[in-house]
Amino acid sequence: MQKAFTPRRVALLRPWVEEITTGPLDEIAAAGGIVDLLEVYARPLPGAVLCELLGVPEADRGQISSAVADYDKPGEADRVTRELSAYLTELIAVKRADPGDDLLSTLALTRDDVSEMAPGTG
Repeated sequence: MQKAFTPRRVALLRPWVEEITTGPLDEIAAAGGIVDLLEVYARPLPGAVLCELLGVPEADRGQISSAVADYDKPGEADRVTRELSAYLTELIAVKRADPGDDLLSTLALTRDDVSEMAPGTG
Protein backbone atom coordinates (compact mmCIF):
# COMPACT_ATOMS: atom_id res chain seq x y z
CA MET A 1 0.00 0.00 0.00
CA GLN A 2 2.92 2.36 0.60
CA LYS A 3 3.70 2.43 -3.14
CA ALA A 4 0.16 3.57 -3.83
CA PHE A 5 0.16 6.42 -1.29
CA THR A 6 3.60 7.98 -1.43
CA PRO A 7 3.73 11.69 -0.54
CA ARG A 8 4.43 12.46 -4.21
CA ARG A 9 1.41 10.49 -5.43
CA VAL A 10 -0.87 12.02 -2.79
CA ALA A 11 0.33 15.51 -3.78
CA LEU A 12 -0.51 14.71 -7.42
CA LEU A 13 -4.08 13.90 -6.37
CA ARG A 14 -4.80 17.39 -5.10
CA PRO A 15 -5.59 19.11 -8.44
CA TRP A 16 -8.11 16.52 -9.56
CA VAL A 17 -9.70 16.30 -6.11
CA GLU A 18 -10.21 20.07 -6.25
CA GLU A 19 -11.63 19.80 -9.77
CA ILE A 20 -13.97 16.94 -8.89
CA THR A 21 -15.24 18.68 -5.76
CA THR A 22 -15.43 22.29 -6.93
CA GLY A 23 -16.36 21.78 -10.59
CA PRO A 24 -19.90 20.60 -9.89
CA LEU A 25 -20.37 23.34 -7.29
CA ASP A 26 -19.38 25.96 -9.86
CA GLU A 27 -21.88 24.47 -12.34
CA ILE A 28 -24.63 24.51 -9.71
CA ALA A 29 -23.89 28.14 -8.85
CA ALA A 30 -23.83 29.15 -12.53
CA ALA A 31 -27.18 27.45 -13.18
CA GLY A 32 -28.83 29.32 -10.32
CA GLY A 33 -32.07 28.29 -8.74
CA ILE A 34 -32.82 25.62 -6.20
CA VAL A 35 -31.13 22.23 -6.46
CA ASP A 36 -31.12 19.03 -4.47
CA LEU A 37 -27.47 18.91 -3.31
CA LEU A 38 -27.81 15.28 -2.32
CA GLU A 39 -28.79 14.24 -5.85
CA VAL A 40 -26.55 16.55 -7.89
CA TYR A 41 -23.49 16.67 -5.66
CA ALA A 42 -23.27 14.38 -2.62
CA ARG A 43 -24.36 11.12 -4.26
CA PRO A 44 -22.28 11.42 -7.44
CA LEU A 45 -19.12 12.69 -5.68
CA PRO A 46 -17.85 9.42 -4.12
CA GLY A 47 -18.26 7.62 -7.44
CA ALA A 48 -16.37 10.34 -9.30
CA VAL A 49 -13.52 10.26 -6.80
CA LEU A 50 -13.32 6.45 -6.87
CA CYS A 51 -13.32 6.36 -10.65
CA GLU A 52 -10.49 8.87 -10.88
CA LEU A 53 -8.45 7.16 -8.16
CA LEU A 54 -8.84 3.69 -9.63
CA GLY A 55 -8.24 4.75 -13.22
CA VAL A 56 -11.68 3.80 -14.51
CA PRO A 57 -11.87 4.68 -18.21
CA GLU A 58 -13.94 7.79 -18.99
CA ALA A 59 -16.45 5.72 -21.00
CA ASP A 60 -17.31 3.63 -17.90
CA ARG A 61 -17.46 6.38 -15.30
CA GLY A 62 -21.15 7.22 -15.63
CA GLN A 63 -22.11 3.59 -15.10
CA ILE A 64 -19.81 3.23 -12.08
CA SER A 65 -20.84 6.54 -10.53
CA SER A 66 -24.51 5.62 -10.89
CA ALA A 67 -23.92 2.26 -9.24
CA VAL A 68 -22.06 3.84 -6.33
CA ALA A 69 -24.84 6.41 -5.93
CA ASP A 70 -27.42 3.58 -5.83
CA TYR A 71 -25.57 1.68 -3.10
CA ASP A 72 -27.37 3.39 -0.22
CA LYS A 73 -30.83 2.97 -1.75
CA PRO A 74 -33.00 0.28 -0.15
CA GLY A 75 -32.38 -3.18 -1.60
CA GLU A 76 -29.59 -2.08 -3.94
CA ALA A 77 -26.42 -2.80 -1.96
CA ASP A 78 -26.11 -6.48 -2.95
CA ARG A 79 -26.73 -5.80 -6.63
CA VAL A 80 -24.27 -2.89 -6.70
CA THR A 81 -21.64 -4.95 -4.86
CA ARG A 82 -21.94 -7.80 -7.39
CA GLU A 83 -21.80 -5.46 -10.38
CA LEU A 84 -18.82 -3.50 -9.08
CA SER A 85 -16.98 -6.67 -8.12
CA ALA A 86 -17.41 -8.12 -11.61
CA TYR A 87 -16.40 -4.86 -13.25
CA LEU A 88 -13.31 -4.39 -11.05
CA THR A 89 -12.19 -7.97 -11.62
CA GLU A 90 -12.16 -7.28 -15.35
CA LEU A 91 -10.49 -3.88 -14.89
CA ILE A 92 -7.73 -5.39 -12.74
CA ALA A 93 -6.92 -7.83 -15.54
CA VAL A 94 -6.73 -4.92 -17.99
CA LYS A 95 -4.49 -2.91 -15.62
CA ARG A 96 -2.15 -5.87 -15.15
CA ALA A 97 -1.78 -6.26 -18.90
CA ASP A 98 -1.48 -2.53 -19.60
CA PRO A 99 -0.77 -0.59 -16.37
CA GLY A 100 -1.42 3.11 -16.09
CA ASP A 101 -0.53 5.79 -13.55
CA ASP A 102 -3.47 5.04 -11.28
CA LEU A 103 -4.12 3.42 -7.93
CA LEU A 104 -5.58 0.18 -9.28
CA SER A 105 -2.56 -0.42 -11.55
CA THR A 106 -0.19 0.29 -8.68
CA LEU A 107 -2.02 -2.05 -6.31
CA ALA A 108 -2.34 -4.84 -8.89
CA LEU A 109 1.33 -4.66 -9.80
CA THR A 110 2.41 -4.39 -6.16
CA ARG A 111 0.36 -7.47 -5.30
CA ASP A 112 1.92 -9.32 -8.24
CA ASP A 113 5.42 -8.31 -7.08
CA VAL A 114 4.72 -9.54 -3.55
CA SER A 115 3.24 -12.81 -4.85
CA GLU A 116 6.34 -13.43 -6.95
CA MET A 117 8.56 -12.97 -3.89
CA ALA A 118 6.53 -15.22 -1.60
CA PRO A 119 7.85 -18.78 -1.19
CA GLY A 120 5.83 -21.38 -3.03
CA THR A 121 3.91 -18.90 -5.21
CA GLY A 122 6.18 -18.85 -8.25
